[in-house]
Parts: sequence; structure tokens; C-alpha cells
Amino acid sequence: MGEPALDRLQAVAGPLEHGLARFSAASSRVKVPSLQHPARARFVRALPLLLAVSIYYVFLASSGHFVDLTQSNTNYHDRLAQGFRAGQLHLVEPPHPALAKQANPFANRHFPLWLWDASLHDGHYYLYFGPVPALLLALARTVSGYEGTISDQWPTVLFLLGRFWAGAALILGLAHRSKVPPPTWLGYLCVAVFGLVYPIPYVSVRPAVWEASLAGGQCFLFVGLWLSLAAFSSTSFRRSLLVLAGTSFGLAVGCRATAAISGPLLILASFVFSWRWRRELSAWAVDGLALGVPFAGLCVLHGYYNWARFGSPLEFGVRFQTTLQTYHTSSSYVVPNLYSYVFTVPDLSCRFPFIGWADGREIPALLGGPPLGYATFVPLAGIFFLVPWLLLIPAGLLTLLRRPPRRGRPRASHSLSALEVWAALSAVSVALSMVPALRLFVAGPRYLGDALGGLVLLGAVVSWGAWRTLAQSRAGRWGLGLGVPLLGGLTCLAGVLTPFAESNGTFQKHNPFVYQRLETALSLCPPPAKGANAR
Repeated sequence: MGEPALDRLQAVAGPLEHGLARFSAASSRVKVPSLQHPARARFVRALPLLLAVSIYYVFLASSGHFVDLTQSNTNYHDRLAQGFRAGQLHLVEPPHPALAKQANPFANRHFPLWLWDASLHDGHYYLYFGPVPALLLALARTVSGYEGTISDQWPTVLFLLGRFWAGAALILGLAHRSKVPPPTWLGYLCVAVFGLVYPIPYVSVRPAVWEASLAGGQCFLFVGLWLSLAAFSSTSFRRSLLVLAGTSFGLAVGCRATAAISGPLLILASFVFSWRWRRELSAWAVDGLALGVPFAGLCVLHGYYNWARFGSPLEFGVRFQTTLQTYHTSSSYVVPNLYSYVFTVPDLSCRFPFIGWADGREIPALLGGPPLGYATFVPLAGIFFLVPWLLLIPAGLLTLLRRPPRRGRPRASHSLSALEVWAALSAVSVALSMVPALRLFVAGPRYLGDALGGLVLLGAVVSWGAWRTLAQSRAGRWGLGLGVPLLGGLTCLAGVLTPFAESNGTFQKHNPFVYQRLETALSLCPPPAKGANAR
């Protein structure tokens, strides 16, 4: 190689070497994500639990077959999705031709001609649920090109999985950011209770159109909360995360209209907390807009969707239901519903699944008995018996409110941090989405799904505060170390068993072999003798 070529090579190599040295120095300062990060490591260690609960959801939804049950479930959201793809707002199938000839197509005698519990209006079938599940299915069909039937099992299970994983990330993230993190086992116990609390597994075992909408609302509420928590600790992507959180709250309303109660309250709680986090008026206002504008925009679009179908932004279609159970509400139903949801005693047995539903329950005369038009035919069991985890809420609040000892930690150690207060207020906001169901003419297990996720989260946050307070004494540590796992374990056990006692016997019908094996292996008493019930 000649000297001129060598000189040119050295001229290029000098700057290149200098650049590589600068890149090496800069890269050494970059913080690369690592599994050694405490929050990330906590989540990774929880993966076996998350996967186990997720598989249990799929096991229940498929009745142990792990395949689709297309012929056994509704596919209403898919029918609406196909209608959307055809450029219409109603279901793709028209009503029975004979219905159009009837003066009153809603008369009970026309029941055989109906599509059960759809909304019949102006010669078309609509859904009184939000459009988001159907829109997602339409998008999935368009992207995948799939042309087969998609039962409501799929959105139900996917929404339940989204709710569970987002809730787990929220709980573990709150535990990590707590001023005094709770014990690791307590965080994992809270995740297990959140995933297995009654009636979530019950919803999994009967994944129909009603359950899909409920699960979608809960999924997007908890995804929004997780995004809000991530925004609180982010600097680069804070606004983007807040926009996504507001969008998620709006999508929750698009699945289940009662989430319109929770959405504004969740945004308000995050808005107030962001002031404590960033005390700059302009930045605070922009954060509020990032949360509120997407939510408000999606709610307006939902109102327009209702107006285009029924001529009113507040008409969801419940007045046009094709059902034998006429939809009606009354404030006189609130007390009977509260009593039914909380104190209905389940039937107990020595045979698997050990828990049964109280059928034809009675309303005590002390409460005035059942009011006119109130129905008690839906089997139900009270959360006082099936969700003992909720006892942590009053017990923990009493512990936090009591006067701290004079010779102990300062008062701050006996209170919740600002972030925990935000989580508690958010939990209550989620639970309030069940309020409209308290005015319904009937109480049913699935409606509890609107409230229990928030109440479990509230119990978790309060238990952490109680742990900080009582852990100062040996008796307190022993009490919490025994009591909290007991309440959590019983709650998980009840949630695991209740799907097998579901009133329609879904699992038993679709997989009698597995059910009989479970009944034989787990029952504590011998089977009844053949002909024992014969008269």
C-alpha cells in the first residue's frame, strides 16, 4: 500500500476511533432496563401465579376442553361486528319476517320469533351494550381475514385476562412505590385475590354477551389505572400515557355504560394527585386535558352512536328489549338488592363443589319484604360469606384511624401515602359503577363483577397501611401474618369453587367426565345411593 493511501486511511481511522470512544463513554452512562430492577423483578417472580390464573380462566371458559364452544355460547358481538363491516349499525341478521307483521312484536306470545335480549327497533336488531367489543372483533376480522363464527367466549376471556394482568401490574406497581413496601408475599396474595375473587371465575364459566360487556368495562378501567400509575413515574412519556389512560376510560364506557360513573371520578382523582406531583399550573392543566379530552371525546361519540340508532344520545336500547323479563328499576329495590348481594346465605354441602346457590331467596320482613315487582328467582350467594377479604376494609380503616402509641413511630407511619390515597379513591370509583345495578328489579352474581375488583384493590391498600401500623408489635405481626392469608385464601377458594356451582350447570353439561372425576376425588362424603330420592 502506498503512502498516499496509508495517509487517507489514517485520516479516516482517526475520527472513527474518536467517535467510537465517545459512543462507548455515552453508552456506559445509559441505564439499560434490567430484570434486577425491584419492580420488574417483582412482576417476573409473579409470572407463575399470573399464568396459573390465566390458564384457569381458559379452562373454565372452555369447560376444560381448551377449544371454542361456538354452539354453546352467544355470538351477538360478532353479529354486530359483521354489521359494522357491512356499513350498518345493526346486527347483520334481520328479524323474523313474521315479527314485522305484528302490531306489538314485543308481546310475550312472539317469544319463539325473537333474538333473545336484543333491541328490536325500526325493523332491525341492535345491542343495548356498547360498540367497543364489536369494533374490536371487526378490526380482528379485517386484519386476520377470518370468516368463521366468533362466539362471545373470546372477547369475554380476553377482557378478563386484560383486567387481571393490568390489575396485577397496578397492585405490584403500587406495592413497589409504597413508602414502606408491604411484604412480597402480601403483594402476591393481593394479586391472587384480585384474579380469583367471586364472581370473576363465575363470569369465565359462562362467557356470553352480557359477561363480555362487563369484562370489557372492567378491563379498560384497570388498564387506564395502570397507565395512570405509569404516567406518575414517567418523565419522557407522561403525557402520552395520560392520553392513553383517558382513552382507556372512554373505551370502558364503550363496553359498559355504567363505567361512565367511574371514568370522571378516576380522572378527577388522577388530576388532583398530579398537582401534588407537579406543582406547575400550566403543566397541571395540560395533564388534565390529556386525561379528560380523550375520555370526553369517546363519550360524545358513544352518544352520537345512540342518537344514530334510536334518536337520542342517552337511549341505549333497553326499552326495546326482546325479553320476557321486562327491564325496570326503582329506588325501592336498593335495600333488597344490598341485602341479597351481601347477606344471602349460600347452600353448603359435603360434596364437590361444596358451595351452592341460594335459590328463591327471601327478603326479611324486617326490611319490608320484597317490594312490588322485585324478583328473587336468580340464584345468588352473598359476598359476606364468599369474599371474606372485604373484612380487611373496616378492620384496616379502624387500625389506621386509631391513635398511634406515644413511644413509637411518627404519625406518618400510621397513614397512607398520597399515592395510596389515590389508589383507594380510584378503587372506590371503580366499585361505584355497580350503583345502577342496585336499582334493578333483580340481583344477579355477574353484577358484582362491577364492584369486586375495586373493593379488592381497596382492601389491599388498606391492609398495607394496617401492616405498617401493626408490624411494630409482635402480636400485630402474628395477627396479620395469620389473619390476612386466611381471609385471602378463603376468598380464593370460594372463587375457584363457585363456577362449578353455576346455576345453569355449564361445566357439568359440556364436560361431565372431568366434573365427575373432580366430584369423586374431592367430595368429603359418599355419593347418594341410587334411587334415594325416588318416591
